[in-house]
Amino acid sequence: MYKDYQKIESKIQNQQNFNLLNNLLKEIEKESLLSAILLSKNSQHNLKEVKRQRQNIDSFIKKNSYILETKELSLITKELKSVRETIDKASFYYLTVLSDSYHKKIIQEIISYMDTLASSENKINELKLIQLRSNLNLEDSFLAFILLKSKKMERQDLLFWESILSKRVLPDFISSNNILDWDTFSKIGFNEHVQLFLDSKTGEYSLSFKRWSYLAKEKREKIKEVEDILIYRDSVILDKALLLKESEMNKYIIISLLLLLLLGFILSIIYILSKVKSDRVFLKNTLKEIKIDLDSKKKKALEKIVNSNNTIEIYKFLADEIKEPSRAKDLFLANMSHEIRTPLNGIIGFTKELQETNLTNEQAEMVLIIEDSSNNLIHIVNDVLDFSKLKQVK
Repeated sequence: MYKDYQKIESKIQNQQNFNLLNNLLKEIEKESLLSAILLSKNSQHNLKEVKRQRQNIDSFIKKNSYILETKELSLITKELKSVRETIDKASFYYLTVLSDSYHKKIIQEIISYMDTLASSENKINELKLIQLRSNLNLEDSFLAFILLKSKKMERQDLLFWESILSKRVLPDFISSNNILDWDTFSKIGFNEHVQLFLDSKTGEYSLSFKRWSYLAKEKREKIKEVEDILIYRDSVILDKALLLKESEMNKYIIISLLLLLLLGFILSIIYILSKVKSDRVFLKNTLKEIKIDLDSKKKKALEKIVNSNNTIEIYKFLADEIKEPSRAKDLFLANMSHEIRTPLNGIIGFTKELQETNLTNEQAEMVLIIEDSSNNLIHIVNDVLDFSKLKQVK
């Protein structure tokens, strides 16, 4: 269950990475187009635009470096640095920069990596659209250089243009899903294409770069509309799957908690029952020991209480039996104190009488010892008597 949940989370993460890579591609495609404009017309404004776009891409890569494996990321940043240095030195052939450096070594490498993340049908179809957009961008960059430079197309230029058009793959899912009128899309800029080809022999183009940029932007917007639909569909599918798995996991968690509570309740009952049983065994053995010292009347009373299974009465009976010997002991101590005190008082009295008679020194010393011992003994008896009185008060 949890593994299925993790798989869906992994798909969602791949989808997010896929979308981030697509955003990176759009930024690199924009840099490629701006670089073509700069190559055709080197002005401070165009240079400023290129540098700003470079900073945007560098910032994006730094912020989202986790979306590419270390090896792929290092290769892409290396190629970006290389193509930028080539453009800045102005020592190159423009088709090499547009086709080999930007398109093949950077854009196509990112698309290849995105192919490993396209796990759903929607993402596979979206990748086809990205390939189409990339092809359109390559043509836009090429024609931007030609139009702004008013360059007459040589044979190699025409072959390059033809190779771009020959690699343009039309996604087969578009017409079957009715999410884009492909006939309408194909007609955008068709007449302009024909006119560009006718004017390419002289380099005197009736189509302005501004007009071509407008047509190219219209195509990109159409592609974006389809992309947004596919992204939304994929998100809905994954969100539903994730919610379903979360619901299933919550059910299992609740059931597990209920089972744990039930198990704890059962264990508590077992513990209580075992404790009660242990207490009863102990009470039974205690009653047997006490029963030996009871008279016949109390034995019958105890048997009657035990047979009634009244635990409170049993404990009350035991408490009374414990208190009774204690009371008898206190009474014995009090009586003994009185009994001992009486003859002691007689001894002390006669000792005083003897002290008043004519005694030898040795006899007087003995009488003094008897008097001291008697006084000590009577103090002890008084303490015992006071202690027994105190307990009786309590």
